[in-house]
Amino acid sequence: RYLMNTATLLELGANVLARAIVRSQKTDVVLLAMVLFVFGSLFYGLFFYRRRITLPAIIGAKVSVNYLINVLLGSLWSSMLYSNGYLYYAGKSVIKNTVMLPVEITLLYLIFKMVLPFLQRRQLVVPQNKPEPEKQD
Repeated sequence: RYLMNTATLLELGANVLARAIVRSQKTDVVLLAMVLFVFGSLFYGLFFYRRRITLPAIIGAKVSVNYLINVLLGSLWSSMLYSNGYLYYAGKSVIKNTVMLPVEITLLYLIFKMVLPFLQRRQLVVPQNKPEPEKQD
């Protein structure tokens, strides 16, 4: 069921993106923004769903979203909307995302540290404590 929903979202995003590229109209701004949001959420879900939330997972999710979604797809979107070249927006986006990456990782880590105890009490996330290995006598 989860994979079917993911495939449906990916197909929806690909269709909207293809239609926007072919038509190249500015009326698709909202749809393209939704596609970027869905893809970004999908990446966070891949890194955090039913998993321990660790610093390496946070770094992996943030790097993936920043460079794959924000730089690659965001630059494509901007070049379609504003008629400048793709490399122009990709260059600007790489610089911005590289500068902001440590700040965003730090903030995301601190927010998770504050929110995880509450989420664990409500059983909304998997237990974050490492299980103790059983001692054999």
